Amino acid sequence: MAYSPDGQMLASADRNGGISIWDADNAQELFTLSGHKSAVTSLSWRGDSKLLASSSEDGTVKLWEMKEGKQAKSWTAHSSGNLCVAYSHDGHLVTCGRDNQVTLWDASGSRQRNMDSPGELPLRAAFSEDGKLIFACNFEGKILAWTSADGKRAGELNINPGPVALQQAMK
Repeated sequence: MAYSPDGQMLASADRNGGISIWDADNAQELFTLSGHKSAVTSLSWRGDSKLLASSSEDGTVKLWEMKEGKQAKSWTAHSSGNLCVAYSHDGHLVTCGRDNQVTLWDASGSRQRNMDSPGELPLRAAFSEDGKLIFACNFEGKILAWTSADGKRAGELNINPGPVALQQAMK
């Protein structure tokens, strides 16, 4: 699920590839969006609430316009399965997939670059507030950061540091 930035709509998705857009005030369904052939894995709104991006296990990213609830664009982002899509404030998108790639896209769906290898399977990706950094968490329990300008690794955080006794022994 994802609320639109303007607070007017709520998007929900299912494992059969369907997406519903709801009026946030009265719970009326505005649009039913169909086109994904497999489970929808994430939803992300563009900052102006006029476009919704969806990712799916079918490998695609789809952009949906909210004026008429129609598909505006579709491309294969990760052919083995797309796990996440997220908008930046300037309209760029980041995806991660079962091909172990974290990828930056421009607003029209053209690939800009793949980030340096995330190691284990990347599960989710997001931009920093200013869009200069891309973050992804992976199956190993690490959060990785890259600079969006060149795709180079900027840092890493281990969110599964191990038992306290082991951490103290390593000091």
